[in-house]
Amino acid sequence: MKLMNVRSIVSAACFAFLVMFSAAAIAQDKSPEEKAKMISDKMKTELTLSDEQYQKIQAINLDFVTKKSEIKKEGEDKAAWEEKMKPVKEEYARALKDVLTPEQFTKYESMKKDMKTKEKH
Repeated sequence: MKLMNVRSIVSAACFAFLVMFSAAAIAQDKSPEEKAKMISDKMKTELTLSDEQYQKIQAINLDFVTKKSEIKKEGEDKAAWEEKMKPVKEEYARALKDVLTPEQFTKYESMKKDMKTKEKH
């Protein structure tokens, strides 16, 4: 049982890192399509997505990665970038919530929260 909990925590942290910091975690020379596919593949595994969910999530991730990249290209400081990313992140979360089951979305949120906590320490 303890091994399962440790494994779940490690998996959650890895997943959250990938989603939250996809641009940093993925080589800069990858296309938005490649980045979105990598994120979607990880989500499929961690959240046990159906094939239908996977297709929708891939489109959502592509949109998110593309918007994130466009905002990053503007070259503004971190505070300005974060302010511009707020509505993009909110839209991303709403889109995910529409596709994921409540349990999957809860797991996604938990993984994201775990990663933020680890980043602070």
